Amino acid sequence: MNAAFDVLQITRRQQSRDQEAEITEEWRTMAVILDRLLFWLTLIVLVAFAIWLSVVSLKQPHLEPGTVFVSLENQQSEHATQSPR
Repeated sequence: MNAAFDVLQITRRQQSRDQEAEITEEWRTMAVILDRLLFWLTLIVLVAFAIWLSVVSLKQPHLEPGTVFVSLENQQSEHATQSPR
């Protein structure tokens, strides 16, 4: 009777360990999936930002080194505020 109880206890313990191992493996699989998903999402966002930044920088006026950029808006507002002589 005692041997049968021991065998039953060992069987239950092994089943419990197998169940825990299965749950652990499922969580590892989910972690790998989430990790890959976030990696690709980050990569896509970074590439999109780099493309956007390149497009924006190409639209800006190009100046030679040593030149000063003066906005047309500033020139127009200065002329509008000056009194005619």
